[in-house]
Amino acid sequence: MKRLLFILLLHITTVLCAQESFNAGKVDAIAYDDSGNYTFYHKLKNGNYRSLDLYFDDEKPIKDTFFNFLSPYWLEDDDEYSEEEILEDNTEMIFTKDISKTSFRDFVGQTYWCETPISSEEEEKGHIICEMVNNHSAVVARIANKIPTYGFGEHIIDTPEDTPCWLTFDEEQYAILVLKLKDHKQIYLFIKENGDLEKIFIPMGEKVVLLDEARYTFRKVTSETYNLKNYRYSSRDFDDYFEVFPKGKKYEILDIFKNKALPGTYDSITRNHIFIITKNKEEVSIYNQFFQKLNCGKVKSARFVNLAVEVENEQGIKYYDSTGKDIPKSALREFNCGTR
Repeated sequence: MKRLLFILLLHITTVLCAQESFNAGKVDAIAYDDSGNYTFYHKLKNGNYRSLDLYFDDEKPIKDTFFNFLSPYWLEDDDEYSEEEILEDNTEMIFTKDISKTSFRDFVGQTYWCETPISSEEEEKGHIICEMVNNHSAVVARIANKIPTYGFGEHIIDTPEDTPCWLTFDEEQYAILVLKLKDHKQIYLFIKENGDLEKIFIPMGEKVVLLDEARYTFRKVTSETYNLKNYRYSSRDFDDYFEVFPKGKKYEILDIFKNKALPGTYDSITRNHIFIITKNKEEVSIYNQFFQKLNCGKVKSARFVNLAVEVENEQGIKYYDSTGKDIPKSALREFNCGTR
């Protein structure tokens, strides 16, 4: 295991920048229903509650694009509700006092496995895993040991035909907003690029509760089999959460909360939905969409090819996937109508 971890560290280095946080000191409880609706509540001295609604102002920094900067704010309702009245319209209330005291670094890069029973039909699709892959993004995906299938489009095919292997699929990406509760506690909101609150990640003891359209319980798994950094992952969603902006005579890449996704500024930044290539003078660096720096040797030049990056380094022309794995050019395949 130590040797495996050493090899992984040779391939990638995760770059961590500041994550977005927002004060939620008035939140005493969270209620949810079976339709995926969430409401935050502030408890009054008389024992009743007022709802706190989380909204986002949006700012479009670049015309004719879908990219928005988001700024969260609270609105408190004037009406009061008893706990019994709240539970008439909601499945459950989770109280701040029952939430564990944690920090963001307790979770970033850690993989969580859903242990809530699901239907046999759902289980056949694969196990559900959740991971905060960096300070900006969370991913919920399925993972299964199955034979790969390849439809039309670009692929990396470097495993024997009809041989099962571990694969991830049905990946959903989210921005992370850390809510800072009272008593130094935190919960983690999974936000879509338009400001919709999709899921709430709540630490509770040794387990994590993920609120979606139901309450799911997750436990941490340490096996490298389930860690997303070991899988090729390409999502068009990546483009919706990050954008390149000029900074003086240089460039930087920001997330939807105006936080730097990579430290520093660069002479140039080029990217697609899988890789980011930065250049400062003669120094060329390559990152995957999780902002993990790939070890591609001493890079002279790089360009995007298929689902890989073509690199000219001290070994000549090499090809790397999003995990930093060196792959043969013959593994890069593209299937179009009439070519299979």
